[in-house]
Amino acid sequence: MTRKKACFLLSLRGRALLKRVFAIALIVVMLATVIAGCADRGAGDELEFAFESFRDIPGVTETEIEVVEALLSNREYFTYVAIPGTEAFIDLFGEVRGFTALVCDWLTDLFGIPFVPRIAEWDDLVVGLRDGRADFTGELTATEARRRQAYYFMTDDIAQRLLIKIHIADAEELEEIHETRPLRFAFLDGATTADIVAQHEEFRFERVYVSDFQTVREMLASGEIDAFLGESSSEAAFVFDEDIIVSMYFPIIYSPVSLTTRDEALKPIIDIVQKALESGAINHLSRLYSQGHQEYLRHKLFMQLTSE
Repeated sequence: MTRKKACFLLSLRGRALLKRVFAIALIVVMLATVIAGCADRGAGDELEFAFESFRDIPGVTETEIEVVEALLSNREYFTYVAIPGTEAFIDLFGEVRGFTALVCDWLTDLFGIPFVPRIAEWDDLVVGLRDGRADFTGELTATEARRRQAYYFMTDDIAQRLLIKIHIADAEELEEIHETRPLRFAFLDGATTADIVAQHEEFRFERVYVSDFQTVREMLASGEIDAFLGESSSEAAFVFDEDIIVSMYFPIIYSPVSLTTRDEALKPIIDIVQKALESGAINHLSRLYSQGHQEYLRHKLFMQLTSE
């Protein structure tokens, strides 16, 4: 090997080593920043939100306290079910993490009984609320129709989600497809997303309803649908699919979700959480949402790293 060639190879190896060191340093800086941010928010929460028990929430009556205490005496725990996504994901230790888990921790502290986070597909969640296997969820948008016709008991908003668009990476542009036929958009069956999009979408489109994200993958791959439109939390279900693109839906639309139950016996808990929201808990939940999203970003980063 000539001296010139050896120097060239050493130079290449040096650049590769520098790139690896830089990448590791960047990851460390990102994680340090995220952890510091979460620590700052946690300290602020203790000062700004002082309700240690549901009994301390302004407006809660003695009658409500007695009803809830009787309810708690007959239960060992409550289930809080969410669909897989950025707000509810399984970490490396097999535990549910994200905003959903943080809300459960808050409710557990507030009522003194475990609120256990569980993950289920959309159709299982809806059925679970109906048959009692799911006590609570934070996946539904509060509407008058749901409250009156479907008999849901719901608080005001506990979080705001953006709408996103999910489609195949090398698919024909939606604008071009629209020139020859109506677009075919998929939505979760029973969600309010389709009605919200219908108020803002400039192109004509057909609605296709699905019950889970695996069906979305299959229909995108086969060309049965042009895109799936859903809430930002569903991004996590597709983030590792190399042939799928997740992008913001325009115009930008926010979709609120509420704490929800379909069990009338649990309505007193909904009523008390509503009073907590009106007394400042919504600000606390906003900070929990940011903290939960940072947890998801860290999880997403680690899942993309190789053993090297």
